[in-house]
Amino acid sequence: VQRYKYTKSLHEATKQLNTIIFGGRQDVIQVRDFAMPRCSMLRLPVGFKIRIKRIDNNTYDISSRYNGMLSMIDSSSFPLDKINIHSIIDAGHSANDFSLPAIRSAKIIEPVLLPLLRTAPNQTVIVTYSDVSFPAHDYFAFAQSWLNENRPVGTCYLFPIWFWMEETVRELLKLIKTRIENTKRTKRRVTVDMGHSNRLEVYYVPAKTHRDPELRRNGYKWVLTMRVVRVR
Repeated sequence: VQRYKYTKSLHEATKQLNTIIFGGRQDVIQVRDFAMPRCSMLRLPVGFKIRIKRIDNNTYDISSRYNGMLSMIDSSSFPLDKINIHSIIDAGHSANDFSLPAIRSAKIIEPVLLPLLRTAPNQTVIVTYSDVSFPAHDYFAFAQSWLNENRPVGTCYLFPIWFWMEETVRELLKLIKTRIENTKRTKRRVTVDMGHSNRLEVYYVPAKTHRDPELRRNGYKWVLTMRVVRVR
């Protein structure tokens, strides 16, 4: 442990500490998970670069600090394995985040607001930490947009469902069955023929049996899945 006498202002001391820790490095610093800081300014040494796989954006409106974030992330980090996006309902925050290239190219995106997802091109989306419940018609409109846009095979979105939302999911399956043609229904699953050997599947399974640990340990009862698959 090294101790330094505190004789400077806080921002100068922060800059000096970061320079001591990170300054003079020739190679890119490799980090798996990078948490976006809440502060608006980072005091880092010149040439600071990190290679990451995941971003946890624990602040709102990542777009306001996007360029600064890119300047310190090595280009070999993209596409990201996963990025977490927080949103605020009806406040307009984070609406622009989904248009950012680093987010649109991420292999997995974890947002918390359903309406914003309609413009997200990401093939895999896991909605986590959502305390917001949406009516069946919102989920139905979302599924219908996939049919209208002919989403590609491999697109898969996962939605956590609390125990009091099971009736909403049942209503969703009923809406799809009664309002969309070429549809088949079982107890917890509905499939829609999209043509060209593609099929939309909408179903829900117990969260405790799901392979994603985030969906197993947060108290959800069900996991609703929407995905496009190839019919063999």
